[in-house]
Amino acid sequence: MPHKNAATGRRRRAWRILLASVVAGARWEAAGPAITFAAGAAFAGLADAALLVVKATMTQKS
Repeated sequence: MPHKNAATGRRRRAWRILLASVVAGARWEAAGPAITFAAGAAFAGLADAALLVVKATMTQKS
């Protein structure tokens, strides 16, 4: 049989997860779309730079 403290720990963990999800939701509402756009733009820039490096490397080999 689990110890009484194990149930208490699970309950506390559940409350922490709930609190974290509420905070994350509030942050998403405040800045989510702008951050998502910025992250997408940064990823596109990195992918473009990587493709340029690959293209330059392939051009030198041929």
